Parts: sequence; C-alpha cells; structure tokens
Amino acid sequence: MLFGMTMSTGKGPCHIEGREEPIELNNLRSLLKGIQNRHRKDSGMTKLTVRLSTFDDLETEILAKADLAKSGKLTDAAPTLGFETYEDMHRILAPLRLDIVKALTAQGPLAIREVARRVNRDVQALHRDITTLINSDVLERHEKGVEFPYDGIHFEFDVTFKLAA
Repeated sequence: MLFGMTMSTGKGPCHIEGREEPIELNNLRSLLKGIQNRHRKDSGMTKLTVRLSTFDDLETEILAKADLAKSGKLTDAAPTLGFETYEDMHRILAPLRLDIVKALTAQGPLAIREVARRVNRDVQALHRDITTLINSDVLERHEKGVEFPYDGIHFEFDVTFKLAA
C-alpha cells in the first residue's frame, strides 16, 4: 500500500506493501518517467493524458499493473498526469500555462527567452510558470532549455453538477 507521501509537495517516502524500505519519490518518479519514455519511443504514442483521480485510484492502478508485471504480462505505461480535483488541475494547467505548452509542442527544447517571445510574455513571469510546469512533470528541463516531450494533451474526465435543492 502506498502512503506517507505529501501530496501538496510531492515529497516524502512512498511505502509499498511487502517492502520494508520506503522508495523515495524521486526514485519512483525517475523509474516511472523511464518507463513512460520507453513507451513513447516504442509505441509512437506521444499524448500526455490528464485526468482527475484520487490517490486511492492511483494506488489501485499501480498495484494492478504490478501484479500483471509480476505475472510477466506487459502493461500500458502511457504517460498520465492525475489531479485530485478540477481546481488542482486548473491551478497547474491554467490558460497562460497551456499557452506555454502549446508553444513548446513538437518543437524540441527551447530557451526560456524564446518561449517568452513566442507567447509574448515577460521572461520573469514566464519562468515562474515554467518552474511550476516542470515541478508538475508537464515539462522537462534540458541543457538547451525546456521541452514538452509530447505531441499533445488528452483530457480524460467528466464534470458533473449537483442539482439545487
């Protein structure tokens, strides 16, 4: 069972059922990113899926895929970014930040000044948004700048409303 991770900062140990030593989140992130990068290269599938899901949903999915992997069956490792609430998703993927993603799509790594020029924004303000996107695993940092390593984003969620009483 996964527990002990601070969801707001994404830091802290992840404890996995049947394992005495915790896995540091950075190691888990590196492992998952490596699997996703291999999947992107092998399958040609290059969309980032964004969805609303709870930590329990993620835990269930990870454990199910781990069971399949233990039995020798290959599992889909499509790059996915999950948010617990619509508000969390909108905070990270706000319209101005999606403009950055659009400017970087299929461009390879670009310098921050070039991204600022393409989205017509101040470099300092843009840098804060790019840092947020990097910390949220939407963008990747490279020697030559930053990159959105996908061909697009697929949003996968339903919005429902409660009827007024």
